[in-house]
Amino acid sequence: MTENNALEPSSPAYAGFWRRVLAYLVDMALIGIPWTAITWFVAPEAFRPGPDGEPVTMTMIAVVVQVAGVVVWILYKGLLEGGGSGATVGKRIVGLRVRTATGEVLGFWCAIYRAWPYWMPSLVMLASAYRGPIFLAVCVVVLISYLFVAFTPRKQGLHDMMAKCLVVRAS
Repeated sequence: MTENNALEPSSPAYAGFWRRVLAYLVDMALIGIPWTAITWFVAPEAFRPGPDGEPVTMTMIAVVVQVAGVVVWILYKGLLEGGGSGATVGKRIVGLRVRTATGEVLGFWCAIYRAWPYWMPSLVMLASAYRGPIFLAVCVVVLISYLFVAFTPRKQGLHDMMAKCLVVRAS
């Protein structure tokens, strides 16, 4: 590490697909599961299908809870990955961090931009009455973005490439 917390000029150890999946699962356990439980108790209609199998129209409280969940996730990613450690709790546990391609700390706005695959499907889902074709198309793009990690030389997802970031092993 250099004095300004940048990566050394030598090639960093890029984080592989499965290590990143594990970090994501830890983060989901930390944020997603409790938020789902809160939603279940505050707005259970968000989980109930209607008589024809389609989702019921959500009440305003359900929409507010869903939007608040997206905001919590965005802030979690922005503050932790954009901060000095460059890592969410899940990434810290598995020994990863996110840096710009030049090795610098991302910053809040870059971290939020990089995290679009995490929050975009939820926003589209809310805007398009849940499971419409736009939602499915966004989910396919997000899946492709994640799969890039397994097949690119620097283990970058599409979202990493767009934000000019790398996920590397912390030393």
